[in-house]
Amino acid sequence: MSKKGYLILFCIFSVYIIYGTTIPFDFTNSQIALDKFNRLTWIPFHSICTSGLLISDIVQNVLFFIPVGFFCMLRFSNARKNLSITGIVFYGFLLSAAVETIQLFSLTRNTSVTDIATNTIGTAVGAIGALWGIRFKLFERINVHKGKETRLFVLIFTVLLIDKLYPFDLSLNISNMCSKMFSLQNSVSNLFVFGNNDIWNLVVTAVFAYLAIENIRLLRKPVLLSVLFLSLSVPFCLEIAKVIVVSRYPDFHNMMIALLGIVSGSSAYFIFYGKRMCSGILLISGVLISIALKMTQLFRSGADNYPDYATYYSYNVMMNLSVYMGLFILFVTSGFIMNYYLKKRVVSVVATVVIIIAASAVFIVKGDWVGAVICVAAMGIGNWICRRLSL
Repeated sequence: MSKKGYLILFCIFSVYIIYGTTIPFDFTNSQIALDKFNRLTWIPFHSICTSGLLISDIVQNVLFFIPVGFFCMLRFSNARKNLSITGIVFYGFLLSAAVETIQLFSLTRNTSVTDIATNTIGTAVGAIGALWGIRFKLFERINVHKGKETRLFVLIFTVLLIDKLYPFDLSLNISNMCSKMFSLQNSVSNLFVFGNNDIWNLVVTAVFAYLAIENIRLLRKPVLLSVLFLSLSVPFCLEIAKVIVVSRYPDFHNMMIALLGIVSGSSAYFIFYGKRMCSGILLISGVLISIALKMTQLFRSGADNYPDYATYYSYNVMMNLSVYMGLFILFVTSGFIMNYYLKKRVVSVVATVVIIIAASAVFIVKGDWVGAVICVAAMGIGNWICRRLSL
């Protein structure tokens, strides 16, 4: 992966930490924040004995900050002078101190010096792990095809992750994870009960499978064996990932829909293999259908069920943010595909403008100016990325 890729991942994890430690955005006034500050215990890990701090909370804090140190070290390891571990750990300390300060103003969050200590430790562990990998040249052995097909695959895979992990209220609470796994068997009764999101899951997973096989072929790996692996692992892994999301539950029904999507995308690839125009039409259609289905999620009424830690309003804010993120990636993908498969510049521009006008009109009619801005910006970014890769 390039240095820019590491920088993007570093920024994503840094922003997520701020988001994940401030949800559900229930903030209070300065007087309550001052009272919380006065009650702080300034000795790290002292609360383990006094208030029964769970070991799982400590492990979670360490794990969440490991990617920050890891990708920071990978990004800046060869810049002028190698960025020292001390500098990266200091960044982790500042980031942790910042989010703990924000939590002083939260009604549902508790500020803790122990959290700052464990977060800083996590940053150090990530930086040391990356430095160890650099010295032994582990990352140079990773064989990744760096063509446009890989970029498309990464974009669609990102959409799938967003769909499975939104609203990103992640937790590594062991008891909650175990209870969700036990509740999975109860979902068998709903195996053939179809809902509003099933078509969305089917289409996006099919596009994912199509692009995955394309990348596997470019890497010259056994295609049929890879299709079998995708069919057996991807539906299960994507759904099981929900056990770390507080407000989501894994479901056998979604696994079945994902499996159908894998089979559909794989079949389409073998049927239209070598037919570039047909492949382009299929992918463009799949992405546009995904955009239309994702837009409908914004215009539905608010969530009927929301977790205990959030209010009706704050949970809907979290859900809408997640939908906007998914839409942004989908519009970027759409702009990328338009430029990639429609080789004639005039045709590509006209198709992009038509999509922008149609999607923006829907957003504006619904009074959603944020969605309209996201549509225009993301389509432009997708076109720009594809053209820049052609240089």
